[in-house]
Amino acid sequence: MPFTTAEGAFLLTAFYLRLWVENVGNTTARQVEVYAKELRRKLADGRWQRVDAFPPMNLKWSDVGGLYFARIAAKMGKHCDLGHIVDPARRSVINENAARLALNDQQTSLTFDLIAQPNHKGHIIGPGEYELDLLVAADNARPSSHTVTISLPGRWYEDETRMLRDGVGVAVKSEATFNVNY
Repeated sequence: MPFTTAEGAFLLTAFYLRLWVENVGNTTARQVEVYAKELRRKLADGRWQRVDAFPPMNLKWSDVGGLYFARIAAKMGKHCDLGHIVDPARRSVINENAARLALNDQQTSLTFDLIAQPNHKGHIIGPGEYELDLLVAADNARPSSHTVTISLPGRWYEDETRMLRDGVGVAVKSEATFNVNY
């Protein structure tokens, strides 16, 4: 997907990563939100360490943005943007360089699509293996916990199929569903 200016001029190529949030209940869910609670990175010894720079915050809804999705009908779902990866040689064009990561212009980073972009850029991560804990909630449903694993080898591919096969891996350890039975 291309990033463009307001006038439509091409800036760079990006690949978006989206989650499917499904209401498996019997009633419409109201004011649904997806909260990114904690991010962990896998260390060389196999242990997981909390990423202190990552700011816990809600993710944006795909195509519409916003903190809440007004309604998700029973047995239906909506996409939520997890994040995006841009061409590393051009990431400075959209101000997605994170100096603390010390990446070169060949290494990819992933930018989480949080409801707000913190000035310290803690929502941008470099190559590595990660786990992200999410909470999915609605006004009329109890929050449910889910974990997403992210593998970011750090390589960029122009071809979408290859990028999504070899350049990034995302798996949901527990499905992002919730149950509304009121």
